[in-house]
Amino acid sequence: MSWTEPDGDGFVVKMTVGDYSGWTEARTIVRSNDLFINLADFPSIAAFPDGTLAAHWLQEDGDGPFAYDVNIALSADEGRTWSAPIVPH
Repeated sequence: MSWTEPDGDGFVVKMTVGDYSGWTEARTIVRSNDLFINLADFPSIAAFPDGTLAAHWLQEDGDGPFAYDVNIALSADEGRTWSAPIVPH
């Protein structure tokens, strides 16, 4: 599960993993003053069969009101650390 929280002048995207025994401690995916936050679009997280996690969020890119990029990062250690984000398009 992933979500956003206010963080000073910006926002943070966090995640946790749940199973039958409960939830992991909340872990930070990204913290930024340039996250694109609205009611219709929200970050997501998915697990690959090998356990790798992929997270996506929207990052402002430019001066227009809807100028943003999709960012994707990967984690091979249950969200403890994340790769540098890529912009797939």
